[in-house]
Amino acid sequence: MSVLHSIGVMTGTSCDGADLAALKIELSENRVIRETLEARLNAKFPSSLRQRLREAQKGGLPISAAAELTRDYSLWIGAFCARFLRRARIPMRKTAVAVHGQTVWHQPPRGNSTGFSVQLADPAVVAHACACTVTAFFRQPDLARGGQGAPLVPYYHWLRARATEFSDLLPFAIHNVGGIANLTYVTRDAKNLIAFDSGPGNALIDLAMERHTNGRKHFDKGGKIAAAALERVDWRAVERLARHAYFRRKPPKSTGRELFDENFLARFRARGPALVATATAFTAHTMAKAYADHVVGRARSPRFIFVAGGGARNGTLVRLFGRELRRLTEKTIAVRPLPAGFAPPGHLEAMAFARLGFEALFGRPISLGNVTGASEDAFGAGIFPGKNFSELLKMIRV
Repeated sequence: MSVLHSIGVMTGTSCDGADLAALKIELSENRVIRETLEARLNAKFPSSLRQRLREAQKGGLPISAAAELTRDYSLWIGAFCARFLRRARIPMRKTAVAVHGQTVWHQPPRGNSTGFSVQLADPAVVAHACACTVTAFFRQPDLARGGQGAPLVPYYHWLRARATEFSDLLPFAIHNVGGIANLTYVTRDAKNLIAFDSGPGNALIDLAMERHTNGRKHFDKGGKIAAAALERVDWRAVERLARHAYFRRKPPKSTGRELFDENFLARFRARGPALVATATAFTAHTMAKAYADHVVGRARSPRFIFVAGGGARNGTLVRLFGRELRRLTEKTIAVRPLPAGFAPPGHLEAMAFARLGFEALFGRPISLGNVTGASEDAFGAGIFPGKNFSELLKMIRV
């Protein structure tokens, strides 16, 4: 039996910072025997870097500025990974790092046109900084096969559910609420998974908070601002904007901040705390609508919906989601925080890319075509050798 350590690095569309998760993966004949979360860490971006990344998401950044930002982001990620490795005392010679990169633009396929997705990252810079082999460019193999390039984490949800005691709870759903929210209806058979982006997660709420506080605060901690203004929610606007073409589209589908941006927020007429509350209600409503339209009513509905990501800490959002779920589906489905035994809610995506990076090294699938709409399951990713690459090669038996 051999052991490989895989570190996943995730920086979400909220541009607030990086989440790192280290998986210890025990192997026998290239088959995973056991996967253990051995360390995790998160850190906030420096305010200047965060602001530059947010500006990049608006598009129109000159090529030289985009290249400079990619370098600076990658240097920060590389230094963070090196610090993490030292602190966690993880042996570098048997460690690979999976870097998702910072998404600044995501365009799914349109008609016969292949989609594209831009994640800022220079894996070679990261590999040099942390002296480890790096995998990156996870969305491109799926896009090349005609897929949405997202969401990719449902495959990991299935792998994780199958290998833990939570398999007894199947079928259940995981709703990951980052800048964009995505759901996975997890079943025993991977071919029966349902997964797609439900719409905005924290994106509109964060923008509403920034507008309300003139940029002083970037998120509604615990949903307290929204909670105090729920009576002022503009439900007419919520219902009207929930008829947007994206929500009417059937899965597979994915979206990003290109749609749910300042221009979308401007369609709400509310101001101040009422705007924060309305953005929160809209997010909860569209999350629930995703189940009503595309999940509930199938042969089996989920027994539980586990909420993960930064949005899981917004109690107002989670309560509104549960209320809207009951109203729209006319069913009682338990909404719970993601169990810590499955994954720490804020590190689920980092764990997912740690595992996908491991699978990519072995040339195995990293996404499901039936989830993304690709012609087949996608495999592989960009591999950038570090100083430990020869050691890793010994562990990979073709």
